[in-house]
Amino acid sequence: MRSSDNCYCLKASIVSNHVSMDEQIELWHERIGHMNFRDLRTLGKFNCVRGLPKLGKKANGICGPCQQGKQTKSMHKKGKYLTTKEPLELLHMDLMGPMQTESLGGKRYIFVCVDDFSRFTWTYFLREKSKTFDKFKMLCNKIQNEMNSNIKSIKRIRSDHGREFENATFETFCNGLGISHEFSAPRTPQQNGVVERKNRVLQEMARVMLLSNNVPRNL
Repeated sequence: MRSSDNCYCLKASIVSNHVSMDEQIELWHERIGHMNFRDLRTLGKFNCVRGLPKLGKKANGICGPCQQGKQTKSMHKKGKYLTTKEPLELLHMDLMGPMQTESLGGKRYIFVCVDDFSRFTWTYFLREKSKTFDKFKMLCNKIQNEMNSNIKSIKRIRSDHGREFENATFETFCNGLGISHEFSAPRTPQQNGVVERKNRVLQEMARVMLLSNNVPRNL
């Protein structure tokens, strides 16, 4: 619009510096184990992480290491299952390993246990798969001390037929505490999908952080 003194008035709009915004969200994306950008913005919006600012959208929404490290096969169809109503009603358990590369501490196995109700996860690193029972026993004692065993206790556990789970020692211990032990069908990990999915999440986070920082696999 031209004024009487031949000055032109233009409507201006604020333009954000997308480069700096992208750098900020990429930095926090790497700091928090390559979490997806949507959840990362949610954490910042509700001040769930100390020091995490409110983040905008990433221009292209793509992370190269995430694309490389999180590729998977096609998913199986979802099924309808009965859900639990309280914590410790059902624990999903699995043992990952042996890993191709052992850790600096000589660990090659990962024992993962997931609470079906809350999805709270316990993770233990083992040198040998024979130590699985010892870690499970320690977990039971820890839960009894922290959760007040008079009110809550483990009711059921679910695992595959691995010898680290299906043995006389494990059975005797579970019977002594009144814990029911459920097994998934052979070669059917989908029946224990909760912990299998958690295994994938843990491996993806570790793999992507290694790729992003170009560090040796044994770290």
